[in-house]
Amino acid sequence: SCRCGRHNNDKENAPLAQLVEHLTLNQGVQGSSPWRSTTSLPNKVRQGFFVPGDEQGAHMILSAEHIAKAYLGKVLLQDASLFVEKGDRIGILGQNGAGKSTLLKMLAGLEKPDAGKITRGAGARISYLPQNPEFPKGATVVEAVFSGVSPKEQELRAYEAMRILTCLGFADENAPADTLSGGQKKKLALAAALIRPCEALL
Repeated sequence: SCRCGRHNNDKENAPLAQLVEHLTLNQGVQGSSPWRSTTSLPNKVRQGFFVPGDEQGAHMILSAEHIAKAYLGKVLLQDASLFVEKGDRIGILGQNGAGKSTLLKMLAGLEKPDAGKITRGAGARISYLPQNPEFPKGATVVEAVFSGVSPKEQELRAYEAMRILTCLGFADENAPADTLSGGQKKKLALAAALIRPCEALL
């Protein structure tokens, strides 16, 4: 099954949760919405989505309406809808191959649905955290974080980048990124995503 819902952080995730909370509040994202659930049952795969009640509109960041997606003949999503508003925190749970990564890629604009419509709110910036991150060859930790960021933005966000890296356990920002473990690379990709201003982080 595949479910979306709010996530309650464990004690071990508290430092990272506090960091994300700080960054979120600094970007002016506050408040939350009431939730209700809807379901559909394509090919015995239950899709469970939590969507805002009747208070969508001005605060809508991202919406997916009646989307469908199949891969190699297997239906991953069928008539699925999801609405994301400012302040919403949504978790997606499901078995391997249920379509979680495909859904996120469609929301990020990296893949197109077979049917349905995905809409971004006016001016909404979406940042995507890949499942298997890749960095420029030979880049250091800090260079990987700022990959694709203009020199001016790097200067403005240098302190914030160092703080994020420290919170995520990186002691040496000049260490080669390609020597990191798989888990460290995912943390580095998270740092790179957090340093870029956005309304939604997928």
